[in-house]
Amino acid sequence: RKPYVMDPDHRLLLRNTKPLLQSRNAAVVMAVAQLYFHLAPKAEEPQGMFEPYLKSFYIRSTDPTQIKVLKLEVLTNLANETNISTILREFQTYIKSMDKDFVAATIQAIGRCATHIGEVRDTCLNGLVQLLSNRDGQYHTELSILQGV
Repeated sequence: RKPYVMDPDHRLLLRNTKPLLQSRNAAVVMAVAQLYFHLAPKAEEPQGMFEPYLKSFYIRSTDPTQIKVLKLEVLTNLANETNISTILREFQTYIKSMDKDFVAATIQAIGRCATHIGEVRDTCLNGLVQLLSNRDGQYHTELSILQGV
């Protein structure tokens, strides 16, 4: 199979949008992340490409719920053995939110992390069981979905 030769305009697009990952605007960061996800050639997509920008995907209290859920998805997809403890600590703070939909999405994200990274499965499940015993039943549905993990 012949190696892929990237069109110069394609390379220019990818090179010139990379600095936008440092934008203060969450929507800009998300748009560039989606651009790279869909347009970066697989061969040139290093595993840790977004690792230096991990904190850019941390959720702020001012983010709209849709952006919060998208950032959760990105953080879950970026999770690996080296950064999972940092991401899970961040998720622990999200669970204390007053936004019930966001907390439910966070619980699901923790479940996905537990499924994909075996080393933290027990830690995630213990934390979720503790959450189950501390809450008044409002998140039992999300937690019961994770029973198969």
